[in-house]
Amino acid sequence: MISEPVLRFVRSTIKSVWALELLLLMYRRPDTAWTVEALTAELRGSAAFVIELLLIFEQAGLIQRDGNGSITYRPQSPDLHELVGQLERSYAERPLTLIKEILSQPNEKIQSFADAFRFKQE
Repeated sequence: MISEPVLRFVRSTIKSVWALELLLLMYRRPDTAWTVEALTAELRGSAAFVIELLLIFEQAGLIQRDGNGSITYRPQSPDLHELVGQLERSYAERPLTLIKEILSQPNEKIQSFADAFRFKQE
């Protein structure tokens, strides 16, 4: 069973499996100062998507940028760090349950796209 605090964290911060993988990569290597290019290469993804995820993580207080643009996993509180640790354990123990939770979340971009095709009632 995945704890309720982890599920709330996933619902508020982890919008995709890519986001989960990116966060856990940084969590597992907290002493690494990353660049967007290095993270993009590690995940074999797009730089634009990595930048978008990093902005979410920054707003959530999970990462810190230095003056040179390097990015480090540095949660704003020990409780937040512990929550990410619980997330990692949950992913190791119940990966399909966690992935299902992530995929079941409403996707704002898809909803916005779908809404563009709705007919307005007059």
